[in-house]
Amino acid sequence: ISNILNVDDDQDQSKNSFITEKPSKFQNNSINSVIVTKIHRHFHPQTQVTKVALLRWNTSGITIAGVTNMPGNTSNQLNEPWDLVLDWSNALYVTDQKNNRVQKFLMGMSTGTTVAGQANATGGLTLNYLRGPLGIVVDEYSNIYVADRNNDRVVVWSDGALSGSLFAGTGTAGISMNQLSEPYGLARDSSSDTIYVADFKNHRIMRYSQSNSSGTLVAGGNGNGTNQTQLLLPNAIYFDSLSNSLLIVNTGAHNIVRWVLGASNWTLAAGNINGTAGTSSTHLKSPTDVTLDPMGNMYVVDRNNQRIQFFPVDETNGTTIL
Repeated sequence: ISNILNVDDDQDQSKNSFITEKPSKFQNNSINSVIVTKIHRHFHPQTQVTKVALLRWNTSGITIAGVTNMPGNTSNQLNEPWDLVLDWSNALYVTDQKNNRVQKFLMGMSTGTTVAGQANATGGLTLNYLRGPLGIVVDEYSNIYVADRNNDRVVVWSDGALSGSLFAGTGTAGISMNQLSEPYGLARDSSSDTIYVADFKNHRIMRYSQSNSSGTLVAGGNGNGTNQTQLLLPNAIYFDSLSNSLLIVNTGAHNIVRWVLGASNWTLAAGNINGTAGTSSTHLKSPTDVTLDPMGNMYVVDRNNQRIQFFPVDETNGTTIL
């Protein structure tokens, strides 16, 4: 039985896999995959898990996409990959940030296909281009939602399309309900088919439905700061359907916060409540991603500490696993 942890490395221009040495108490011999990216999150279980007593991760990675230390725009190269997600078929989608495109890698393949943006890495303003794409989600119909950061919008590309459609934002940065300012992370509630957007420079989280291009404010929006009604450069988000809440990577405040939908403030999930960075097991430094496993344990990409932190349910003392 094994666990696989896949990590985007935007400095080495590659995506690596790390395998657990002795995970325990899985119900069968299927591989259970965990996707934790350098910048965003996706946990993809392939088997039901009853309890994990101990996970010990192999610290030597295996490159599965991109070429280590060789940025480029050929079909087998990446340039500062930012986010990734798996679809229902286990195809891997990667936002290839500096190449202004999204690459799709079929399982076992090291060459990708451009499914959003231009294969030659050209960026632009029209809807057949991307500029610095970051967050990504893929729905059950293979529609690809992309946070088009430098165009201040979220676009959706249908399967096989040559151009995207505007989903959120106007393409011009702003603070109104139909505008965004450098969108970063995305999350989707599949039950209501709504998309949550980390509106980075506006220090807020917005919710968008399929039928309304004007968003709804669900977290933050009270200026930038570190108090419990504010956010500071929110980077990535994870929708937790069990608690109807969002886990928010509050990058500028060096913490992870939980915001129950409908609430007016957050509670601390990891890091320092006052927004202080640090290297101890209870501190973070510019975190960039978060995910939960099926048991509710939390994994955090602690970027500027160059580590992945594991937090058991309801604990704020982390363990470094990578």
